[in-house]
Amino acid sequence: MLELTYAKPPESDISLYISSNFKSLPKLINNEVIEARVLRAYPSNQFLISIKGKNIMAISNVSLKKGSHLPLKVKKTTSALILKIMGEQKLDTKPFNIPLILSAIKENIWESLFNSLSNQKISKAEILILKELINHVTMEVFSEPSQSILGTIIDKSGFHWENKLKNAVLQKNIGRNSIEKFTETDLKGLASRLLSLGGEENNTLKKLVTTIGNIQLLNKDGIENQRKIFLPIPIQLPDKVFTLGQLLIYMPKRGKERNARQESHEDLFTITFLLNMSKLGPLRAELSVKKNEISGNFTVTSKESKQIIDDNLPIFLTSLEKKGFTVSLMECHLSDIEKVKESPITEMFSDESNTISLIA
Repeated sequence: MLELTYAKPPESDISLYISSNFKSLPKLINNEVIEARVLRAYPSNQFLISIKGKNIMAISNVSLKKGSHLPLKVKKTTSALILKIMGEQKLDTKPFNIPLILSAIKENIWESLFNSLSNQKISKAEILILKELINHVTMEVFSEPSQSILGTIIDKSGFHWENKLKNAVLQKNIGRNSIEKFTETDLKGLASRLLSLGGEENNTLKKLVTTIGNIQLLNKDGIENQRKIFLPIPIQLPDKVFTLGQLLIYMPKRGKERNARQESHEDLFTITFLLNMSKLGPLRAELSVKKNEISGNFTVTSKESKQIIDDNLPIFLTSLEKKGFTVSLMECHLSDIEKVKESPITEMFSDESNTISLIA
């Protein structure tokens, strides 16, 4: 059990306040939603809670019940850690696991599953269906570029699985006999069904489903609070090399959500895309799109990569202009590899000043 000192919380706040040596605490990210369990209650509103497998002493200005589960939102990671209680027992906002998502991205869980298909404890027919679906998500959609590519990726990758299933059932477009066929067009739906058929012992299959679920929860929170969406995009290149793109879309704030400074940026979308290329190395693209006007820059880590981008920029600009865009600025810059490789997922938690604190 960790012995902590406490900071007295304001009466108007419903929060857990913790002050301690942060090396003793679990890894927490600013604005991350986590779940805690109340293990024991002590006098003076002191409580023993469990967060990410670690027992922590904390103080709260509200009474907490032993055994209750609390969704908490990390508000500060400075001298005092504030965990805002989002509601007791009723988990209207489910916690999402950022370290798990980052781990899956680093591993490229989609590639790991694809390479381990022959080891799955499922039928050869099911393996073939899963392989074809992964191929479609990662490779075939890029063979015929179109404006609907992103929609196809989202639709097939499992990020809308529950909504698709719900709509199909409500519209009576699906029954017990057709549910199996319906899952074959959705990565999360198919993987979930295979787990239920005996593949639960496969950790890779389970991790994929869990990762997609956590990304769904992340985006639910991102859309509601920041108007941001984060999507990992597994890509299988023509030479069969697997890589992974990371896409962050920052959508315009709606009506009353905009402040005076944001009024001038109405209808402005900002896009960050990170991709690791075998020849270029890490490539980061940051674009701003307002109606038919687009501007942006590419960032790479070597002079050779910059030269390749510079040589191909005219072709890229011509393709944008043919699609009706007016390009106001498009450049390529060099930067440190760590800055280029930083996952766009960190921007999901940035505030108006674009600050974020990651606890490593």
